[in-house]
Amino acid sequence: YVTESHLKEMPVKQVRAVALVSKRYSGTHTFYKAGSNWNAVCTSGMVTASLALLEYEEYREVAAYTASDYLRTLTTYGVYCYAPDGSYAEGPGYWGYGTNNLFAMLAALSTSTGEDYGLSGIGGLSLSPYYGYYICNNAGVSWNYSDCQAGTKTDLSYFYFLTELYDDAGYAFLRNSSLKNGGTYTMTDFLWFSSSARGTAGGTPALDRRMRGVETVTMRSD
Repeated sequence: YVTESHLKEMPVKQVRAVALVSKRYSGTHTFYKAGSNWNAVCTSGMVTASLALLEYEEYREVAAYTASDYLRTLTTYGVYCYAPDGSYAEGPGYWGYGTNNLFAMLAALSTSTGEDYGLSGIGGLSLSPYYGYYICNNAGVSWNYSDCQAGTKTDLSYFYFLTELYDDAGYAFLRNSSLKNGGTYTMTDFLWFSSSARGTAGGTPALDRRMRGVETVTMRSD
């Protein structure tokens, strides 16, 4: 959160310098063309920070350039790792890290501009929350394949936001189910909880799911 005091400590020339560096190296940063969580984390942070400065006239030009530049790399390189069905080769740990940063940026975009410029519908991203849910057991502990430690719990706290973003009450039901089985409430749950999250919205989730992107099937008894 950027306060007035923070802005006073951040001279215009300093912000412009950051933007010039971004412009100079925007095609050569290692993460810029990465198809992994690194792209999602770094570029989402740059876009979200830029959105926070757009309302201030002296920062607007620089912030607009930076946001559009990093949105371009996300739509070109950063979300196709979710194709074709939202599953994730890097494993649940990095899925939670990279994807929740991406969801946070989508939330910032949707509340500040009213749209996400098509990003939410690219490369299987709209199906990826199902991967986050089904790659865990009923206690929320992930299957530790790829670069994921044993005992890792996947963060599903953006599911209420996704219910609104995709107009899919099934995500709310999956989050309710996760919390009922011992999941931890977070600030994000309270920010995005709505009437669509009550009761048994979305019906009963299937007990199995095939994830073609990582050629994995998960099954549970209840």
